[in-house]
Amino acid sequence: MKRRWTKNELESDWKIWPHEEPLIKNKRGATRLGYAILLKFFQHEGRFPSTSAEVPFAIVAHLARQVSVKIAAWFQYPWSGRSIEYHRANIRLFCGFREATMEDGYNLETWLVQGIRHTHVPEHVRDAAFEYCRSQKIEPPGSERIKRIISDAINRQETLLCETFFNRLSPVTVKQIEALIQVSQGETMWTAWQDLVTPD
Repeated sequence: MKRRWTKNELESDWKIWPHEEPLIKNKRGATRLGYAILLKFFQHEGRFPSTSAEVPFAIVAHLARQVSVKIAAWFQYPWSGRSIEYHRANIRLFCGFREATMEDGYNLETWLVQGIRHTHVPEHVRDAAFEYCRSQKIEPPGSERIKRIISDAINRQETLLCETFFNRLSPVTVKQIEALIQVSQGETMWTAWQDLVTPD
């Protein structure tokens, strides 16, 4: 998420609308501000922030003014326990999302294998993964699991690319390549390929 936001962007993207006010009206202090930030962040990103530091200060200040709570309360909001789990579940329900299952994780990995042919930059693949989850109304898997899914998808795609390339080689070319990597029978383990790539 970008760190700088204009006044107009804050007003359009981070406004608490009248139909959302009942969700926070009975909450107070850090709970009130924390819930409001989780709600708007989830609506904007399709996921929850992993830490309080992930939310830009301008957004915290903008939402704090709307809910009439001091900015400092955001850093008092608990990031573990029953309250935040309840808030997250409530927000998912309100937004029409659900938690990711193991099957969703596999489907995401398969989708990434099909869609990352033009980039293997982890940050770009991560953005694509989040966009897929958002389109499916699924909250993305946790940070460690999403890393594994992205890593596995990149590895699968690279293997698929190599297999596709290999299958296009003629039998003669395959034999020539195999001859290059054949280990010599001697005191040292050496190949003709190493003779080609090893500098004098």
